[in-house]
Amino acid sequence: MIATASRYISSTAAGLSAALTWQQAEEAGPEICGGKGYNLGRLKRYGFRIPRGGVIPAAWYAEVMAQVPEAALAFLERVPAESVIEPAVTAALEQTRQAIEAAELPGALIVGLAEFLDAQGLTGARISIRSSATAEDGARASFAGIHRSFLNVCGIDEIRQAILGCYASLWTPQALAYRRKMNFADHEVNCAVVICEMVDAHCAGVAFSFDPVSGRRDRIVIDAAPGLGEAVVSGSVDPQRIVYSEWKGALRFESCSARAALLPSGCERELAHQVDRMQWAFGDGQDAQDVEWAYDGRALWFLQVRPATNVRRFLPAPVSHLPRHWSTANIKDAVPGVICTLSWSMLKKSVATSKHSLIR
Repeated sequence: MIATASRYISSTAAGLSAALTWQQAEEAGPEICGGKGYNLGRLKRYGFRIPRGGVIPAAWYAEVMAQVPEAALAFLERVPAESVIEPAVTAALEQTRQAIEAAELPGALIVGLAEFLDAQGLTGARISIRSSATAEDGARASFAGIHRSFLNVCGIDEIRQAILGCYASLWTPQALAYRRKMNFADHEVNCAVVICEMVDAHCAGVAFSFDPVSGRRDRIVIDAAPGLGEAVVSGSVDPQRIVYSEWKGALRFESCSARAALLPSGCERELAHQVDRMQWAFGDGQDAQDVEWAYDGRALWFLQVRPATNVRRFLPAPVSHLPRHWSTANIKDAVPGVICTLSWSMLKKSVATSKHSLIR
């Protein structure tokens, strides 16, 4: 795929795969599969339970963008974030979205996708079609809630429309403003598409390997609501909040905002421990993670993981007014050099237990 500052040029190779398996997505990386698709591949590799599916590589996005009027793309490229709601800009964005939604997907993609769905046992199944931009779900930018997803899609015609809808969602005022805010040029953000079998969710939601309110890193916070997790992610419902805290190297239940929990207690504990595992698998034990999950009445499923953004730094109130300094005092003699992951995991739990015992 070739992208210039003002236009996209179709350059699909004859051997380009219509869709990649989770294993292939993990091997291909975020430049090809986008942040969401790549992280789902990593979840599969690390042994977490994810639905059947795969990723349509971002190179197919260029095939569609080559059908969009070049004048509109060249005009939008010069638009700053503060101008995205001006009439001329919204008109150009609407023209771009309409051109994308009316575009023809390459025949090779349609044929290859049908073969992929058959091989995965997903022909005729209800699936989700989710955008996976090449710059999203990373440490630099999350693009959370910016691009579209389509749920309960069935059949190749609906899938085709949903893929084009994902592509078009990169050209809303919100998406353009976010790219400008995060200093991405339009041609730097391409779109892969994630295909996932729908989970018949009894309840679903999000979970964090930290407390998003206080910033405390010794907590696992789970938000849950009946049905699909889309309502929790969009903020349209007030979810149950379940909190687990780390104490002496173990996770223990701390609180639940509702009398009747949606998740069985065993699943709550499993979810808390799995989120803790993800912080080590994806964040080296120190970078907080944001996780989407679903429970079908029998098992937990993981639908997304990404680095948490805008994490507050927590300090106990009695010392919050004091200056903050990075120091190796009292530890540099015992740990003089760079330590391995195993040593850090043990040392971190010991330090966290001592630190947080002072504020309990």
